[in-house]
Amino acid sequence: MTKTKYWNPVEFLDSTEARVEYLRGALENGDSKERVAVVLLRIAESLGISLVELSLTCLLLTPFETDAVPATVLEFAKELLKTN
Repeated sequence: MTKTKYWNPVEFLDSTEARVEYLRGALENGDSKERVAVVLLRIAESLGISLVELSLTCLLLTPFETDAVPATVLEFAKELLKTN
C-alpha cells in the first residue's frame, strides 16, 4: 500500500519571492477572506512565527475598543510575546 504524504506548502515558502507569489496567487484568484487568512498563516509559519505569537500580536495591534478587552488579557499577551 502506498502511503500518501500530505503536501505542506510551507516547505516551499523558503524565499521572499515564493512567499510573495503564494500570497499574490490567493489575492489574484479572488480567494475568500478565510483562504487568504490561511495563506497568511502559512507564510508566517514559514518565517518561524507561531500561531500563538501571531494571534497575540494581532490582538495587540487590532484597532478595536480596548475597553472591551480586559487589561489583564493585554498584559498577558505582552508578557507572552516578550518570553517567546
